[in-house]
Amino acid sequence: MTQFLQAADEWDLERLYQNLADAKRQFAPHKQRGLTPVEKLHLRGLLCGYNPEEIAEQLYNASAGVRVALSNTIYRF
Repeated sequence: MTQFLQAADEWDLERLYQNLADAKRQFAPHKQRGLTPVEKLHLRGLLCGYNPEEIAEQLYNASAGVRVALSNTIYRF
């Protein structure tokens, strides 16, 4: 997935992914370790200034699905 890669121009994505993965392990140890590719994609969309509806539009997904996914992962950690 190569969408929203411009986020790397202003953010240290690897460090951010690692910090969020650490928080995920601490607060939700039952979940998959690290961030999934979809979680990384949604995060990059947010970092590029897109709202959940715009991210969904870019990815051809339902906006409600993106909002739920963000609430269950990125926003939580």
